[in-house]
Amino acid sequence: MLLIGLLLLLWQREEITFRFNLMAILRSEVPDQSWMREMGGRDERAMRMVRELWSTGRLPHRRAVVEYLRSQITRRPQLIQQSAPMLMEAALDPDHSLRELLISGLKMAKISE
Repeated sequence: MLLIGLLLLLWQREEITFRFNLMAILRSEVPDQSWMREMGGRDERAMRMVRELWSTGRLPHRRAVVEYLRSQITRRPQLIQQSAPMLMEAALDPDHSLRELLISGLKMAKISE
């Protein structure tokens, strides 16, 4: 049983590491962009990370999401498409700096919407 448990733990090592790092980012005052880039290697994990950070409602976390998406805008257009509802919400955010950050990123990527 111990051997089976150890094998399962090794098999799920990446997922456990991802969850642990995500919890650390969610608890941080200002999320670290380098951690986010490292954690968001796969699309499904990147989307999960982005949704979790966005749903906190905290401005530093939302700003980190927009900055992360800006850095991925040309390399991973599918991630941007999946994040469209969050981007639309960011475009209407009461915080002026968040709106400006989003708009400049969309301009950079030549996305007219």
